[in-house]
Amino acid sequence: RPPLHVGSTGNRVEKLEERLKSQGYLKGAADDRFDAGTAKAVVAYKRDHGWEGKPKGVVGERMAQSLKGTGANTSTTGGSGTTAETSQLGGSGGKGKTPSTLKGATYNVERDRDPKDVQKFLSKFAKNNKLDFVQLQEINGYHKALEKIPGYHLVTFPGAKDHGETGILVKDSLLQKQAMSIQGEGGGWTTVRGGHAPPRAATAVKLAGWLQVVSAHQPPSVDWKDGHPVGPPNRVSTYKSLSEKLLGFAKRKIENNPDQGLLIGVTVRPTTCRIA
Repeated sequence: RPPLHVGSTGNRVEKLEERLKSQGYLKGAADDRFDAGTAKAVVAYKRDHGWEGKPKGVVGERMAQSLKGTGANTSTTGGSGTTAETSQLGGSGGKGKTPSTLKGATYNVERDRDPKDVQKFLSKFAKNNKLDFVQLQEINGYHKALEKIPGYHLVTFPGAKDHGETGILVKDSLLQKQAMSIQGEGGGWTTVRGGHAPPRAATAVKLAGWLQVVSAHQPPSVDWKDGHPVGPPNRVSTYKSLSEKLLGFAKRKIENNPDQGLLIGVTVRPTTCRIA
């Protein structure tokens, strides 16, 4: 089918606008006319979902498929967490019902461990704590082991500059949407072993239609003081780039989806949390 662009009309345009509106990208009413507002929403959607190059306000099959099957969710915030009223995906049966509470953890795997030990520990840790997801850091060399954990699948980006340093372990029963890599820039740094550490990337994935989960990794010897990273200059400049990218990502998500949750994990100890 021909791509949609400014000036297009009809039922396909109306469905496109309804989906963009349900995710917070389109302001105003959804109708059957592709105008400048629709194009602006399309560009914002592509930018948030990792389209290469400069996103254009044209909708082809790739974006149409990306938008298909996304349910509309509404949620409110209050207290210490996020309370969500979610729609049902895939019908009204129990299997299609979107969970309104998610339980997750963040964990730094660290270097020089036996992959089988890592797999065994995380498998037990996730099962015993009944986790829906685990934000992971320092997972280079452990991808194959993590992919074998029963009941979960690994979301990571080996093609990123850091070759998949971060990832998110997601429960198989959860509907995974809109996974993307957020790439930091800079020259990286020299490790204590004399090797080169490339700029870090963060892994992001949308779960249950209402929670955006991000896993990032703060370089060693970098700390925060008065709202700014401090430490070795090359590590600070590299991490500052990723931090700015994450801040921009968070701002766009909050502006476009004020009724949805955002969780960014960067800790080095196994830590659990419940999001409702």
